[in-house]
Amino acid sequence: MTKIIMVIRHAEKPDDTHQGIDEAGMHDKESLSVIGWQRAGALAAVLAPHSKSRCEAPLVRPAHLFATKLNPAHGDHSKRPQQTLTPLARVLAKDINTTFGSGEEELLIQEAIQSEGPVLIAWRHVNIPKITSLLLEKHYLASTPWPEDRFDVILHFERKSNTTTWSLVQVPQKLLAHDQDSSIWPI
Repeated sequence: MTKIIMVIRHAEKPDDTHQGIDEAGMHDKESLSVIGWQRAGALAAVLAPHSKSRCEAPLVRPAHLFATKLNPAHGDHSKRPQQTLTPLARVLAKDINTTFGSGEEELLIQEAIQSEGPVLIAWRHVNIPKITSLLLEKHYLASTPWPEDRFDVILHFERKSNTTTWSLVQVPQKLLAHDQDSSIWPI
């Protein structure tokens, strides 16, 4: 069973100024913006450095990658969680597990916990509080929204030895010029 789960919001989405583009450079409102693709590449460099150096503590190289599945029948059209992990998946030569979608966070966490080695989850921001509340068993967090403008924090959960208790460290990514150097929640 894993002792480390890291959770990120997908990278930047299109807005009034930046259009979404797919990997081929075609306009797609369900894809990352150019800035989002920059963050995705920077995350790959941080979580899987090419040199023998290790990730900056407390971050670790993930052994398993999870992202929200596309489920148009239930309104999930966004490719952004999967695209955010694509550069990292290529560097690690790993597949992205897209078995679970929005609303299936309990099943996601059950499978993530059973994984051997560190886990990285890229998810939609509206459902990250649910993931946090499941791991920390603080159910009030499920109704504490993730800020709309924040794409720049890694939630690093670590399971205490021989327990089901998890601790949380909020790690500012500090990857792009506009990133903030603060956490999201006062936990």
